[in-house]
Amino acid sequence: MIAAALQVIPQTWPHLLHPHPWAVICFVVGGGILFAYGAFSHEKPKGHSIKGGQGVIGHQIVAGGDVHIHPAAPPPPPPPPEYPVIQTYSPPPPPPLRLDFSLERLSLIYRVELSAWRETTQFEHDGRTAIVGWFRNPVPPKGTRGVDASHLSAHIRYSVEGHWSTEVSRAYWLRYSENEITINIADRAGLIIGFAEGSNWVSYLNPFANSADEGILQPAFRHPGHKEQMPAADMNIEISLLSRGTTTLDQQKVRLVFTNGRPFAVRFHEA
Repeated sequence: MIAAALQVIPQTWPHLLHPHPWAVICFVVGGGILFAYGAFSHEKPKGHSIKGGQGVIGHQIVAGGDVHIHPAAPPPPPPPPEYPVIQTYSPPPPPPLRLDFSLERLSLIYRVELSAWRETTQFEHDGRTAIVGWFRNPVPPKGTRGVDASHLSAHIRYSVEGHWSTEVSRAYWLRYSENEITINIADRAGLIIGFAEGSNWVSYLNPFANSADEGILQPAFRHPGHKEQMPAADMNIEISLLSRGTTTLDQQKVRLVFTNGRPFAVRFHEA
């Protein structure tokens, strides 16, 4: 059949085209359109492409079953984290400790059951004449802040200029068995400066610190500590109040005068 068609078409082709020349023009134009469509319809735009089903980031253009990717602009960096502003508070330093000081002559007795010195009563006649220095923690003025004087111990130095000097590292406090005490605001405490004993002046060392630091095995009954003895002569006395045994909080200087071996007058001034 194909051979017969090839023999018939050349014989009949001129007879078909001669009476119909417009058919030739239509055939040429149609062929050109088909050629142009075949040449340009499958041209891919520039850019990266992936097949459907893969991850896509950026602008996507779908053409001919392919997905064309145009990279998007990078996102802006995240803002820096905001941290809360932490304000620290520093309490003001405590005000300087200022104690009032006075002197008094008292009759004292040592009670072993109390492990402390105390004043004699009207029924006790075996007391000993002593000089006591009173330290008072005053009430602060209105609008100011006071401070408790804590862990106070007293160091006393006795001297006669050009002759001798004696020291007691921890003196006794009146009515206290410990050598460290606390003087609260508006309270006072008496420091035993010394005793008149015949022709001598004596002072006692208190070796016992705060009872809370000693535990439950501390002795219940204590006798007076080591006795420092010196001639009863006019002397200078320097008192230093220490906090925890390291920091000097207050100092007082006392002038002790004797008449016939007994303390006659006490003159003092603040250091």
